[in-house]
Amino acid sequence: MAYNNRGVAHYYLKQYPAAVEDFTKAIELNPTWADAFANRAEAYRALGQEDNAEADEERAKELGGQN
Repeated sequence: MAYNNRGVAHYYLKQYPAAVEDFTKAIELNPTWADAFANRAEAYRALGQEDNAEADEERAKELGGQN
């Protein structure tokens, strides 16, 4: 949870590459955490990486996330 929370902080500070790194670490530690995928999708989108964003959104939905 700490990596996800720090990723959220990076995201709100517009530090998108750092946010992606933290969300990725959260996913590595818990690959079934839908919220981490949804959060990483938003960071990817902010970086203009639409394909990555869409893939993460799809994975979040598969895992039961709301995003």
